[in-house]
Order: sequence, then C-alpha cells, then structure tokens
Amino acid sequence: MDVRDERKDLLPIPAHLSSAAKAAGWMCRRLVLVVLGKARCQGLEIMLVRRAHQPIDRPERLLHGFPPQFRSSMLEPMASMRRKSRTVKRKRPYDVTLRREQANQNHARIVEMAERRFLRDGYTKTTIAAIAKDAGVSVDTIYKSFGGKPGLIRAIRTRVLLGTGPIPAEQRSDEIQLHQPDPREIIRRWGEFVTEIAPIAAPILLLVRDAAGTHPELRRLLEEMDEDRLRRMTDNARRFVAAGHLRHDMTIADAANVLWTYSSIELYELLVLRRNMPLKTYGRFVAEAMIAALL
Repeated sequence: MDVRDERKDLLPIPAHLSSAAKAAGWMCRRLVLVVLGKARCQGLEIMLVRRAHQPIDRPERLLHGFPPQFRSSMLEPMASMRRKSRTVKRKRPYDVTLRREQANQNHARIVEMAERRFLRDGYTKTTIAAIAKDAGVSVDTIYKSFGGKPGLIRAIRTRVLLGTGPIPAEQRSDEIQLHQPDPREIIRRWGEFVTEIAPIAAPILLLVRDAAGTHPELRRLLEEMDEDRLRRMTDNARRFVAAGHLRHDMTIADAANVLWTYSSIELYELLVLRRNMPLKTYGRFVAEAMIAALL
C-alpha cells in the first residue's frame, strides 16, 4: 500500500492500468490510495479522493473495475501503519592501534627469542623452527617478517643499538651535539654511549663475525653493518666540522675513521673482554683518545 499526497501529476501509470488511466485522464493534485494484491491476478482498487480528510468509503471515482479484495475498514488501520526501519548491525570498528601494538609485541618477542637461541646454540645450529616455537609463532610468520636468520641478526643489532635508556642512544647523541657547545663534553658523552651499548651489542656482533667465515650471507651482513656504522660516524664528523670543533688539519674522512675505530666492538673485545679493563675505565679511555685525535 502506498499513500501519497503529491502536488503534481502522478506518473507513470503502471502498464496494467493504462486503460483505466486513459479513462480517468490525468490525476492531478489529489490523494491517491493504491491497494495492491499479493499477485497480479488479484483485484486492484484505485480510489481518487477529493480531499485528504475525505473518508475512504466515499470514493469520488473508481478507476479500475476489479472487485475490491479489501474493505475500507481494513484499509484505514493499514494506512496508518509506518514502515519499520530495518535494524542494521554495525560492524565493530577496526582497532588499528591495538593491532599495531600486538604486532610490535610479536616482533619484539621473536627478536628476543632469536638472540637467546643464537647465543646459546650458535648461528649454524639455530633453526627458524626452534625460534618460532620459543616465540609462540609460526615458521611462516618469521620468514615473512624477517626473511630468515640474517634478517633476525639485523633486527637484533637494531634493537641493541637503541641502548638501555628510554630514548634511543642515537637520538640522545644528536640532541647533545645540537645543544652542547663544548666539544670535549660531547666526546665524553660518546664515551658513555660506548660503555652503554658495547656490552649488549658485543655478544651478537662477535658471533656474526666468527660465523661470517663459513656463511657468505653473514659476511655480507657484517660488511653492511660496518658500512652503516661508518656512515653514522661520518655524519658526526660533518657536524663537528660545521660547528667549528674539528682540528684544522683533519678532514671529515679522517675524523670519521677515528670515530669508527673507537666505537668498534673489536676494541671493546681487546680491552674489556680479553684484558679485563673495567667498563668505566674503558669509557674514559675511548673519550680521551678521541679528544686527543680530533681537537
């Protein structure tokens, strides 16, 4: 049932009412009540009412000659019925933040379990399946996220270079160079960074160095890590030159080589691991050696 109060012609007319429409002519500015049967063969009654308040039992003109299937007393309550709105269950919004946090936690757990396995079993004997079992993830997850054991080593190195503070060590170093005018104080802070990072980075980096002789993929990774550290030290040297701190007879390349040497794990291995130099003493030694070479 469709009740409309239009202010213009009600067109188009259904095809099966075309003859009645021709007889009635144009239906203009009237209230039209259409009652549809359940099938086309059932009766259809159309009544044209002069005013909207005129009772349905008093039609002005019957446009279709089918016997009415419903009485007006049945139509009146139907005319007042409102179509119920369909309740659509909304999908729960996708929580991107929660999903990202879970992914970060899985990533950190895999890296931690991989480091434990490598240091305990060695690079060769450690398998992706063992790491996946320790981390509670599938083997496919590790391959998709890291690409294999070299990718895990790279992720471990990235994590240890962050240092132990709440702010990554590299960011802290940049802030010191930006706000500290005294070059000696900057270098002394670098010595402190060495003592913070070397103890947690040396085990995995020395493992990579020792295994690189029999694993070509680790040899390439070792070269990549050395080049990355040299790039970082070159950036520090450029900042020193820009600030006017570097000794006049030294080039950026010379300064980068000095910084690269004193930040190496090999020097830490020689003096701390093999000669048992106390860590604080080692930090002061590194700082004073760089001050003497650069300033």
